[in-house]
Amino acid sequence: MMRHQQQKWLVSLLRDWGVPPLFVKVQAFAQAMAALASSIKFNRIITDWDMPGGNGGEFIAKALSLGFLAKSILVISGLEANLLEAHTLGVKVLMKPDLFSGIKAFLQ
Repeated sequence: MMRHQQQKWLVSLLRDWGVPPLFVKVQAFAQAMAALASSIKFNRIITDWDMPGGNGGEFIAKALSLGFLAKSILVISGLEANLLEAHTLGVKVLMKPDLFSGIKAFLQ
């Protein structure tokens, strides 16, 4: 749910940190919703707020309705307004300039 370059960077970062390689990358809202509805058991969700075909608010609401815990969801955005809305949903939020330290803290 992040742009391609950001996804590549995040995947590389997670591998460098030794995070188990079981993760799902999607490029659009419909794919993200399908992943939520699949039989995959996610421990954590990291998502960009902006995605083709939908937004983080809709995605988070669906994840929460399916039983995901708010503390297991991290939303990334470069726009403060998006992060404020995500925060009201109870999930962790992260501004894009703080990605490295923020993602590492979220995974620990």
